[in-house]
Amino acid sequence: MIAAFSTAALFPMSTIPALELISGAGFKEAELMPQCREDTSPDSLNRIRTLNLRISSIHLPLVYFPVFYNPQVDMVMEARELSRALVKAGTTLNTKIIVIHALSPMTPLQRELFQLPVTENIRYLCDQAWEAGITVALENNPHTLAATPEELLDQVKRIERSNIAPMVDTTEAMEAGIDPACFIKQVKPVHMHLSDYNKDAKHIPAGQGLSDWPAIITALKEINYSGRLVMEPSYRYFLENPDAGVQKSLAFINSLM
Repeated sequence: MIAAFSTAALFPMSTIPALELISGAGFKEAELMPQCREDTSPDSLNRIRTLNLRISSIHLPLVYFPVFYNPQVDMVMEARELSRALVKAGTTLNTKIIVIHALSPMTPLQRELFQLPVTENIRYLCDQAWEAGITVALENNPHTLAATPEELLDQVKRIERSNIAPMVDTTEAMEAGIDPACFIKQVKPVHMHLSDYNKDAKHIPAGQGLSDWPAIITALKEINYSGRLVMEPSYRYFLENPDAGVQKSLAFINSLM
């Protein structure tokens, strides 16, 4: 298991300075959450390659969810352009994981009209990623059709692609009322997002909430997990003294491993 830190936690900082901060704090790897199209441009990718930091995963940009999960027929080409850009970035940076979410719950009529077009967007991303040797990791989330282990595995199956696999976000499992360790044992994730949770807040820095971290690490060891442990707290907790916050995150995950 290797620790990494998500640039999403350093919003609204520009991506290059965010990656430099992560590297300076002592992390050897990071998850890239592009904040704009420029972040996946050739110039930006070349600059990222010069950093002493491996980009081991890329998260589908939250800002572009309305594009990727859009069933509108004329938006399909833009969703595919986005998929190609992410895969090209992954290829350039030697990234092996692209993170996405499942579809949101829908009414019967919405399912009839929306589900297939959006599923095809996901399949297209998988097909592009397969050619590049990249795995698409489908994340659990209580506000999507992948709230539980059973639902997550079902959503993976429905995509009908060999290079899509489940991943676990500890906060999202907790919010769904499911022990993250149990979630891990059931789905055997290929990727992990780590942050903490309590009754009043989610995505708080790991170690500051109710999660049973020794049990989570034990569960990962039991399934012989060899992927990344991406620290993915909310940016709200890193607006002040982000350097110290990232360093504290690294110290915490190192204490567990």
